[in-house]
Amino acid sequence: MLRKKNPVINKKGYRKSNHTEWIHVDYGHDKLKEHLNIVVILAKAAGFNWTNFKTLMDRSLPQFNKDGSISLEIGFFYID
Repeated sequence: MLRKKNPVINKKGYRKSNHTEWIHVDYGHDKLKEHLNIVVILAKAAGFNWTNFKTLMDRSLPQFNKDGSISLEIGFFYID
């Protein structure tokens, strides 16, 4: 649906606007909305402090490695 509303306008693959500009309350991927809500809640819980926010993000929404696995940091050790 986004590809129809926001088509590619040149050979380089550029679009007239970003796909994110088309997301609104009635449309969008539910998991994306859920993720963004969690990020906003964590930012508020961290008092909008970047260091605290990163700590909360790493604990609650860990990043995936390039191979799809999750690395969890426990103390000084990493578990793959």
